[in-house]
Amino acid sequence: MADESGKRNFSFDNDKLRNLEKSLYARDEKTVDSSADSATSFSSPAETPPADWADEPPTRYTFPASKHFMNRALMKKILLGTGGFFGICLIVGALFFFGGWNKVSTDNVVISVNGPSSIGAGEPLSFEFVIHNQNNIDLASVNLLVEYPPGTRTADDQQKELLRDSEQADGIPAGDTIRRTKQAMLFGEADSTQHIIVSVEYRVKDSSATYFKEFYYDLLISTAPVRLSIDTVKEAFSGKDVELSADVVSNATSVVSGLMLRVDYPYGFTYTSSSPAPVYGNNIFLLGDLNPADHRVIRIHGTIEGQEGEERNFRFNLGLPDKQDSKVIGTTFLSSTQSITVTRPFVSAILSLGGSTKDPYVIPAGQPIDAQVAWSNNLPDRIVDLQIQAKLSGDSLNRLSVSTNGGFYRSVDNTIVWDKSTVNSFSVIEPAENGGVSFSFSSLPVSTLLVSGSKTNELSLDISVKARRLSDSNVPEEIISSATRKIRLASNLNVAQRSLYFTGPFQNQGPIPPKADRNTTYTVVWTITNTLNSVSDARVEAVLPLYITWLGNISPSSESVTFDPLSRKIVWDAGDIPAGTGFNSSSHEVAFQVSLVASLSQVNTSPALVGPAVITGTDRFTSTLLKNNAGAVKTNIEDSGNRGSNVSNVEQ
Repeated sequence: MADESGKRNFSFDNDKLRNLEKSLYARDEKTVDSSADSATSFSSPAETPPADWADEPPTRYTFPASKHFMNRALMKKILLGTGGFFGICLIVGALFFFGGWNKVSTDNVVISVNGPSSIGAGEPLSFEFVIHNQNNIDLASVNLLVEYPPGTRTADDQQKELLRDSEQADGIPAGDTIRRTKQAMLFGEADSTQHIIVSVEYRVKDSSATYFKEFYYDLLISTAPVRLSIDTVKEAFSGKDVELSADVVSNATSVVSGLMLRVDYPYGFTYTSSSPAPVYGNNIFLLGDLNPADHRVIRIHGTIEGQEGEERNFRFNLGLPDKQDSKVIGTTFLSSTQSITVTRPFVSAILSLGGSTKDPYVIPAGQPIDAQVAWSNNLPDRIVDLQIQAKLSGDSLNRLSVSTNGGFYRSVDNTIVWDKSTVNSFSVIEPAENGGVSFSFSSLPVSTLLVSGSKTNELSLDISVKARRLSDSNVPEEIISSATRKIRLASNLNVAQRSLYFTGPFQNQGPIPPKADRNTTYTVVWTITNTLNSVSDARVEAVLPLYITWLGNISPSSESVTFDPLSRKIVWDAGDIPAGTGFNSSSHEVAFQVSLVASLSQVNTSPALVGPAVITGTDRFTSTLLKNNAGAVKTNIEDSGNRGSNVSNVEQ
């Protein structure tokens, strides 16, 4: 029944409301019956429905599926569609990049080279490289570059180095090809592989990216442009002279220019000379230009030292000098190693001069030289008929000075001989037995050499030792050993001091003889003489006493004479002094002026004007330092004339 406001009053069952809510949101469609079963949800305790409601059929309501269920189905369809789209994209991308559908790729730029696979070093090389654009678009801003190995020269000028050759091209159309022919001259060691790199850089339209492709063209150097052969002994005695000969022959069909030979000497080898002379140090030689089939020979002399059985390895490198450092081989043509084994002679002979085994032996002319030859039987067998010979040679030899102990001097050929006729023990020499012989000699005196004008100033001494032994077959074998030594005569460099008053380049003043507490000036003259050999860097030094004043006057003024007031040292840098100065030509002189104020303590004495002088210089022939002294120069002037002898002592 309705209340006064016309509204119905319903009573709700909370539990049934919850059940209704659950059915509304169920996953499947549900049919809700609004009949009496449903009506129980609503009750009206005091009211019955109108009569006309009884004829109406019960109403059934159909509710759609859940809203959440519809969203999930839609999302599933969207996800499936998106996955399919991306799968298609991946397939298309793979075909694009891996199936050749892309527009530009370095794999589609093909470089090939047409040329020989081997060539002789120094022979002209001609090759063609081809670049094929297999892309479906044009290549633009094309830069072609050919890089050659070190030492390559241009085909028309062997002196001109060729390392890079670049060229700009307008472009390469799609599917098109460009060709280029290049010429060069390669150098290298025989059987070495040289690499020529051909590369291309390019761009494509509407792109700032730069693409790069390169190709290595490998060539085998079949032959070197020159041949190098080394000739020397396989074995050498320790302390013996050896010669190494390097023969360089041209294999090229054109001129080979600028060849350099570098020889690396082993430990224990001492260089003495070579022909031709090296250009750097003692081991780098320039061979100049070699025409086809021309050859050059370099001979190197030296001594080898070592223990028995040791090996000394010499390495020869032939090639072209480096452009940055001319002392280094930049391109090597040939390398060769030569070995010499140090052995001990069957009978050894060690020569010493003045107790020294140094070679060359340097001594002033005219001085006696004591020589000793120490011999030893190094065999396990007995030897017989030992003979030792010492041969002297050289224009400077004083033949009258030769003296021997137990030997015979054969003056006809300047040879001293010791054998069993002069030394009884030389008949039979037991194993490991040793001994020695001695003699003496000298050069001609300096005065004779200066008059004779001798240009050698050198003596040679050759020692040979011979003996015989019986082999296992009782056949006599001759065994020989030898030694050689050079004797070089050193020059005699001297300086002399003298004082002048009345003569000379300067006007002197003051009393003569000098008087105490009064000033007297003097002229001092230094004179240099030199005998046999040219001398370089000659220098004279002396110190002024405390009571002497340096006046600074020098004659000739072109001479380099300096005075240091702190050390009170006078230095004359005389420079080069030729051989024979003061003997075959005028002496080398300089004069300077000093002042003396004598003290009462010096009365009745001749005071020193300049202290002792020392001269030094380098002998160009013997490469030795020369040194000599001159005593102090005093007031005893040399130009006093007839003024009496007592002009030097100080008076009161």
